[in-house]
Amino acid sequence: MGIIKKNASKKKRVIVLILISSLVAILGIVAWWYFSQSKVVTERTTQKVTDMSAVNTIAVDGRRFIAEKNIKGGEAQFDAALQSAQDDGVELQLLLAKIDFYVQANEVDKAIVAAKDADKRLPGNIAIYSALGNAYELKGQTAEAITEYRRALSVLGAKTSTDTSKPAASRSDPRAYYEARIKELEQ
Repeated sequence: MGIIKKNASKKKRVIVLILISSLVAILGIVAWWYFSQSKVVTERTTQKVTDMSAVNTIAVDGRRFIAEKNIKGGEAQFDAALQSAQDDGVELQLLLAKIDFYVQANEVDKAIVAAKDADKRLPGNIAIYSALGNAYELKGQTAEAITEYRRALSVLGAKTSTDTSKPAASRSDPRAYYEARIKELEQ
């Protein structure tokens, strides 16, 4: 009887050791995969960003960083990509994606800082004024939002919108959109 218990006890230990070894191996594989994915993202952002498909890939990676609650990783990714941007159009899209990244991560203060930086890098851009106005609205800073929407209107020129067939907040008519946002915020 004692030999049977001893053999059963050895078998249980072997099974437990096999299970633990398997678990360690699985965790090792998962860790390897996770870190190799991070390396791929880093390698991708250190390459020159030359077109919108690269910008879109970086924006998608940014959403993954948000889901992982890794804001620092997303910031590093955008910063690396911005250093390698090849032209103003790509740089603008990266800057706007970075602002959106912060908004989606509920980091509105950082979105405002990023938008102000974007304005310094590419001054006079309506999309940047709009992003900054939206960020100020999210922050509850109405006066600042109105100022940014007025800056966008100034770039469009002095002519006011007279097309009443479109909804006032239509983005297809930027003038009507900004005028409607200002009017709504002033109330």
